[in-house]
Amino acid sequence: MNLLIALASAVALLCTSSPATGDGAAVMMTNLMQDSPEQDSWPAWSPDGTRIAFRSARDNVSPWGSTEIYVMDADGSNPTRLTFTDSLENTGPAWSPDGSKIAFSSSRTYDGRRDDTSQIYVMDADGSHLEPLTHDQATANRYPAWSPDAIRIVFSSERDRSSNLHIMDADGSNRTLLSPATFRRTASHVWSPDGDAIAFSGTDGNQWDIYLLTVSTGALVNLTDHLSRDMGPTWSPDGRRIAFSSERDPLPRTDFSHAAGDIWVMDRDGSNLTRLTHSPQPHSMPAWSPDGGKIAFMKLTAWYRYDIFVLDLSPTTSVDSTTWGWLKRGWGP
Repeated sequence: MNLLIALASAVALLCTSSPATGDGAAVMMTNLMQDSPEQDSWPAWSPDGTRIAFRSARDNVSPWGSTEIYVMDADGSNPTRLTFTDSLENTGPAWSPDGSKIAFSSSRTYDGRRDDTSQIYVMDADGSHLEPLTHDQATANRYPAWSPDAIRIVFSSERDRSSNLHIMDADGSNRTLLSPATFRRTASHVWSPDGDAIAFSGTDGNQWDIYLLTVSTGALVNLTDHLSRDMGPTWSPDGRRIAFSSERDPLPRTDFSHAAGDIWVMDRDGSNLTRLTHSPQPHSMPAWSPDGGKIAFMKLTAWYRYDIFVLDLSPTTSVDSTTWGWLKRGWGP
């Protein structure tokens, strides 16, 4: 009996969060950034699942602050810096489908100076052969995402306090307005695995929701329509589900948290909403692994410090079989 109690206690310590269904389901959470005291955020899995690109201020030497693009192994080892701008913001890394390139947004100009806006850039996965894809003055172009066939890139273009979705060819040509509505701001665009839909976060200035835009028809649907802040959608590999972060039903905040937030998952039509984490510290920007077995995300762990964590979605001894069966459908082998 004592052995069983000890095992149960060990599992309880390891399982740091559980869904809100109240059925005892749990997931394993691992901090990949134990050695970094700075902000590490915006994780993005490589297509083969062996690496994670991310944004970090760990090597910041500028009094104005800067964030750079890094890659690391999927277990958090071997972090490697890819951009070297200092005092500039580089954010939103997105892998090409074949894993050979990374697109991102940067506040630099092509000659390396600081820009008051931001533009879309692309580089090889090792940081070489950097090229700008957009060149707009007085316009902020952000949050690129590749189409599954690698032919197009969707991104947000902000001008005069409004934001629209645009698509362009992967070389920056043939730019086209995509969104049927004008938002105050959009972010976190992700193409569905079948290539026919784009999920993204959008706000009219009052609330952030998760939207689904069907590329072939232009149909736009608000999937969450909630007064909370719903952001950062990411697709399951089979395209049947979308994970995202939400500030709905928050737990009491910690002293250093400016907001609460957890990771949630829903079907692609917005139904079957389920909470995956319970934490007083904000969880945001989830990224589903290519094999469907993990979700990486950023978590506030101290004042102005974010770390990248990974949820292991494989079953544990504390997972109710009915709940795990619902979670596992289509999430990989």
